[in-house]
Amino acid sequence: MKRRPIIWLWSRQEVYILLTVCVIILLISYFSVLYKESLSDQFSLSDADVKEITVLRDRLDSLVAVHKKKREATKFLQARKFQKYSRIEVKDLYPFDPNDIRLDQWVRFGFSTKQARVILNYRERIGGFKNADQFSKCYVVEREIFKQLAPFLRFPHIEKSRTLAGDTAVRSDTGQYNTQVTRFKKPKPKVDLNLATGDQLKRIYGIGDKLAQRILVYREALGGFVFASQLAEVYGVSDTVLNARIWEQFYLESEPQIQIVDIYGTDAIVLEKHPYISRRMATALIEFQKEFGRIKSTDQLMLLEYWNEVAVNKLRPYLNID
Repeated sequence: MKRRPIIWLWSRQEVYILLTVCVIILLISYFSVLYKESLSDQFSLSDADVKEITVLRDRLDSLVAVHKKKREATKFLQARKFQKYSRIEVKDLYPFDPNDIRLDQWVRFGFSTKQARVILNYRERIGGFKNADQFSKCYVVEREIFKQLAPFLRFPHIEKSRTLAGDTAVRSDTGQYNTQVTRFKKPKPKVDLNLATGDQLKRIYGIGDKLAQRILVYREALGGFVFASQLAEVYGVSDTVLNARIWEQFYLESEPQIQIVDIYGTDAIVLEKHPYISRRMATALIEFQKEFGRIKSTDQLMLLEYWNEVAVNKLRPYLNID
């Protein structure tokens, strides 16, 4: 007796279910193929798109290359910011007092503007050059340059006699050395910047009526200048005036007489008039002292709202905290 296939043992309903599942599987396979083909058509790139992408990539590569070159150039310039002065040709020299030389004169000697400013800042910081050895310690003055400058350095204000006459050898066009007499005038006495008047300030080239008045008003609001850098806080004071010209005729005492800010017996309206104290700082200070008592240290000030280390350090010379 022959064995019948197992499918003949299925009922009609089971056969229908099997056929339905097969049809569904075929439909899913068919539509999945169609979906993949539609996606490939949708995201396919034309020749124009490929060309445009290539152009953009080339531009990006060129920009990266330019940026790299700029970075290398910047590093090179920074490395040469203070170049070796042995390469500088010192020209048109004559006997001079380094304490009276302005920025443009240093430039005429062969120094760059930045190098000249370094010399002026160093001179201001040490209170003027006392001798040639002190001048040579300025780090931008190299040994070879100093050897060329040294025979021409004069310090007439150090001598007991304010008028100094000396013979100077000057080489003429014929190659012969002629002797000339150089006389140094007595330098004008400098004025304390905290005692200067508007007329005295206006003697400085670059300071007019309005700027002189602004300097006086700011000095009064501060209670007196303590540091030379505070002049830069006055609107209109240029770098040229700040770095050289004004210090040719003015100076600041090492311990100037300034007006102390009373943080104990003053209300917020008066405190906020000081340039370094804002309204919020003044209010926070008054409210703290009302609740917790008198401030006892500058460290305690830094804990107040709106107060920070920078503000306290700027105010420190003007505070007299118990």
